[in-house]
Amino acid sequence: MVKFTFLFFLFIGMGAQASGLSDPTKPINYKTSTKGVTQSSSATLPRLQSILGSSGNLKAIINNELYRVGKQVNGYRITNITSDAVSLTYQGKSYRLTLYPDNKKFIE
Repeated sequence: MVKFTFLFFLFIGMGAQASGLSDPTKPINYKTSTKGVTQSSSATLPRLQSILGSSGNLKAIINNELYRVGKQVNGYRITNITSDAVSLTYQGKSYRLTLYPDNKKFIE
């Protein structure tokens, strides 16, 4: 019985010590306070995966869904689709998604 009592208090003491330990993977200047934190209203920029169709009837696969001009994806309105890019607008700003970011093409 004495052994069980000793082990009980040993584990209780270890739990109390563990609650005061800091996370070794936490960034140095990490703050846990949420005071002054505001929620961002910007939507995540969609990811262009493919462009399909002929010159008069192009459609784009964005975020695993098929879209055409005039449709919305994540709040962005598709304004134009060309053979290698999609133009979007969001809250009055224009964005361009390209099939080959940074002008990197696999076939010249």
